[in-house]
Amino acid sequence: MINEIVANTVKYIHYILIAYVLTGYLYTPISYLKYYLLFIILIFLDWNDFDGQCTLTGIEHYFRFGTWDTRPAEKEEAPEFFRPTINKLFNINLNRDEASRLNYFLFMGSFLVGFIRLLKHYKI
Repeated sequence: MINEIVANTVKYIHYILIAYVLTGYLYTPISYLKYYLLFIILIFLDWNDFDGQCTLTGIEHYFRFGTWDTRPAEKEEAPEFFRPTINKLFNINLNRDEASRLNYFLFMGSFLVGFIRLLKHYKI
């Protein structure tokens, strides 16, 4: 019971963080924009570590199923967050590779728009 509550809480935190990354460049104050950009860089670093998946995905999987799954994200059995969410939200059927590309594209696009906003503010 408590594990499911924690897993659901982590899932909703995941949703909030994704929404912030995808829209944060619009409303993050300029004085904090560098932290927003750093946050996105840290997410990319987390995705590209040994297991190739988000730490929040691992935590949610641990509380839902009782094991910390360290299989590389390329393995079909590895835990996922983004692909099932996008497939359900838009009623499409992306494979792992397509979902990964879309994920990187959206996050890198948000980073670039935020970076351009920062450069424009400092007139660089």
